[in-house]
Amino acid sequence: MISIKARTGEVCSLLRGMKLDKWCVVSRSFTAWQPPEQARCCLHGLVSGHPRCADGKPVTTSLMIGCHQNRIVTKSGSEYELGEVDAAYETLYPNAQPRLLATLRSLMRPSAPAYEI
Repeated sequence: MISIKARTGEVCSLLRGMKLDKWCVVSRSFTAWQPPEQARCCLHGLVSGHPRCADGKPVTTSLMIGCHQNRIVTKSGSEYELGEVDAAYETLYPNAQPRLLATLRSLMRPSAPAYEI
């Protein structure tokens, strides 16, 4: 019998081994590409290492909520290593990967209190 705790750890490990190639930032509300600095967006690209999708399948992630050691963390709890940026997207938004990571890191910083009590 597998304990739930071991099973959860197994699933979490699987969700960390994924990679996106030819990726771009997209919105679920709009069909156009979004700049890397755009908040409340998703990634779209060709996935590898996904437990339920074949390698090379186009996928759109859930909302990006942060990054952990240069891996994108999504609202569903998945972590994606960023591979090669989509060439056309990189042309439109130069230095897309560092811009995206900087944006996500800034979202994760604790904000200063607006006032003191």
